[in-house]
Amino acid sequence: MNKNKGRMQTFNLILGPVLFVISWLGFTDIFGKDGAVAVGTTLWMIVWWSTVATSVAVTAMVPVIVNAFIPIAPMPSILSQYSSETIVLLFGANLLTLSWGPTGLGNRLALGALRVAGTSVRQQMVVWFIVTSLFSALLPNTAVATMFMPVAVAMLVFLGHGDIAKSDLAPPILLAVCYGSTLGGGMTPLGGAMNPMAIAIIQDYTGQEFLYTEWIFRMVPYVVIVSAFVVAAMLLMPLKIKRIEGTKEYFKSQYEALGKIKRGEGICLVLFGAALVLIFTRSYYATILPNFTSGLALLFLGFISFFMKNEDGEPLLTWEYVAKNAMWGLLFLIAGGGAMASMLTTTGAAEVVADMVKGMSLEGGIMMMLVFTIIAYNLSEFTSQTTSSTLCIPLVISVALALGLVPTPYIFVTCMAFSGAFLLPTGLRAIAMGYGLQVGDIVKRGSIIYVVFIAATTLVGYLFMQYWPYFSQLPGMPVQ
Repeated sequence: MNKNKGRMQTFNLILGPVLFVISWLGFTDIFGKDGAVAVGTTLWMIVWWSTVATSVAVTAMVPVIVNAFIPIAPMPSILSQYSSETIVLLFGANLLTLSWGPTGLGNRLALGALRVAGTSVRQQMVVWFIVTSLFSALLPNTAVATMFMPVAVAMLVFLGHGDIAKSDLAPPILLAVCYGSTLGGGMTPLGGAMNPMAIAIIQDYTGQEFLYTEWIFRMVPYVVIVSAFVVAAMLLMPLKIKRIEGTKEYFKSQYEALGKIKRGEGICLVLFGAALVLIFTRSYYATILPNFTSGLALLFLGFISFFMKNEDGEPLLTWEYVAKNAMWGLLFLIAGGGAMASMLTTTGAAEVVADMVKGMSLEGGIMMMLVFTIIAYNLSEFTSQTTSSTLCIPLVISVALALGLVPTPYIFVTCMAFSGAFLLPTGLRAIAMGYGLQVGDIVKRGSIIYVVFIAATTLVGYLFMQYWPYFSQLPGMPVQ
């Protein structure tokens, strides 16, 4: 059995570079030399990530190695992904939450979540999804997942499921956090950089101000309905563990047995609350402290943890503890995904896909919505939501106008589509992987959510276009 496993691992290790070479040699006429290399690098990384042929952190180094031998993008733009704002944010959040274990705050938060949400795993999934969705509507998706994932993991550790890779309870809980953090971002323009980017493009086209309320009144109902389909799909998936051992009363009594919050816990809680406040109020102090971004705010608060003392006079954090327990692999994983996306964007490979759509014989209606949904979603999955927004919104407007169609409903369907990403072990799912969640669990559950999301986004968008006139109207846009 071990010999067969070793052979399969060797096969997967070889398959990645082989697909890279095939893409490099075979797709040049389609994507150009540089674009073909970028696509090949993507295929290589997907194979190694999905089969766990090697460590996910090692796979994340592939873009740098490839670009060193076959320069297709400025090396500084690739290397910058490994020290980007997102990496700083994740490391800062990791520092901020590492002290939860030693101080006991992790157990307190876990018991608090259990006594509120109850012992049904499906009920837990719904609660985690709703809470993260609401926060994600107002905060960047990555920030929400980064802040809530440790809380969910703390609950799992308390329940005896600390080995996330082998836990049957971890996948549905952690992926509920990922899915909620992803979808909630579509509800308001504050949910991520992709939304203001779409708004800026719409304003450039119409020449009129696009009020945030215009977005909210259309997208909140849209996101809520599509989310209902996603949650239904989550709940219908088979669960190996359907109920957490214990009762609400038991968890309540355990919580009360903890007594008053200790000094160390209190400081950790204050720092966590301060992080949320700083992220929420960023717009108010941005002009005064332009460099004090959300990521640096988390890093600053994590930095403070080294100097704060608990009730025993010991520091909340020491570097020795951080060196052993920080999620270094996660930082590389996220950076590698960013480097891969940078390659696809810089080489124009993503734009080639957009040009292909222009050459298709589209006539409007539900099929055109389906095409735009698939294109926007997959660009988000393989590049980033912001890149998808930048490429797809102008494409939608130009194609719709060329066909004599009203662009507005197709724009909002596309905005819904690039708000989703469930399939690959990148983005928010990579955060869960950093805690030990397996690629197989992400892909298995994500593939079902992918199909449901694509179908729901297309169908609901089409019904809105047909039966809700407001959905298809925007100031400055043509109307039927």
